[in-house]
Amino acid sequence: MDRRLNAILEELVGRELQELPQVARDAAKLLVYEVREGLPVEAAKAEAARMLGDDVDLALAAAEDAGLGRRAGLEREAVRLSYPTWLLEAFTNDFGPVGGAALAEAMNRRAPMALRVNTARISREALAARLAEST
Repeated sequence: MDRRLNAILEELVGRELQELPQVARDAAKLLVYEVREGLPVEAAKAEAARMLGDDVDLALAAAEDAGLGRRAGLEREAVRLSYPTWLLEAFTNDFGPVGGAALAEAMNRRAPMALRVNTARISREALAARLAEST
């Protein structure tokens, strides 16, 4: 989600991100990601101000349309899904507007996890029980 996180940070900071050191940019993007994933804004507020050298309203980062304000059409959708515009355009050309967006959204989801079990060492049931205990 790098493109979307960059857009959100630019919106929050109000200037180009190249002015910030790379380490501060990456750490700020991680904070924005964590806020979008449910981290309370108050827990990240002081750290964001320290990194960015400015008091920013992190609550805006959690908004549904964060980072999309100045964009429209395919560009907006590409930023929302964090894809290069040319790639989303190719998806749209091949599968239509709805199908292209659906493909990009599907590729953003985590793949199902699969495990191979060495049945010479442990049975499938025993491994499943051990994994269930550890979570």
